[in-house]
Amino acid sequence: MFLAIAAVLAVAGIRVGMLVAPRLDRMTEPHDEDDGADTD
Repeated sequence: MFLAIAAVLAVAGIRVGMLVAPRLDRMTEPHDEDDGADTD
């Protein structure tokens, strides 16, 4: 049972990390705004 819970937490953590990582990258890199180019 413990392994099942650990597996679910690991998968959920990876999914959340994949969703949050791009937003953190944009927040921690303000120098991207200095380019003046629209990069969506």
